[in-house]
Amino acid sequence: MQQPDWRVEFRYGALMAHPEAMGRLEQAAARGKKRLTAREFMERGQQARDVWELLGGSFDGLEKQVSNLLGSALGRALGFEINKVHTAPYPAPVGAVLVGVSCAMAETGYRLTQVLQGTDGCVLEAALPRNWATKEGSVICAVAGNAQQAQVQSAVKVTGQLYDWGRGKRVLADLSARTGAWVAAG
Repeated sequence: MQQPDWRVEFRYGALMAHPEAMGRLEQAAARGKKRLTAREFMERGQQARDVWELLGGSFDGLEKQVSNLLGSALGRALGFEINKVHTAPYPAPVGAVLVGVSCAMAETGYRLTQVLQGTDGCVLEAALPRNWATKEGSVICAVAGNAQQAQVQSAVKVTGQLYDWGRGKRVLADLSARTGAWVAAG
């Protein structure tokens, strides 16, 4: 008896139980890049450290200072929220695109926090780590389609902050490009 084609599967649990889909996800996670804190970044290069100290910088409380500067409880109270949205069609079966999105998230180091199953796809939510530009947030990808094509609607959501300094657009463009590469790889 032949196993059904995993590329047309839209149920996330069944898809991730398939050996080929899991193999791709494991490969993506192994290729994933490690996120650095501001302290780790500054300590990586002696030249960067020398420039930082020359400018009178200090590592003490740097991450806390940046976090306080970029967002706070006041921002949440005022209703500040960043929402960037991107939609991309893919001429591939829904399962292949769903695995592509999962691989793109794993490759970039986003930690999956929630999966909501739908009738023709699902929604994946992952934690967006904070960086110099934004507080912690979410990357949300809704994947829907059929055996011939699928569409991904992605969003970056950061609550309590008014500006993201272009990070949302960069995250969505990178996620879309990586998803396209994983889908094209077969």
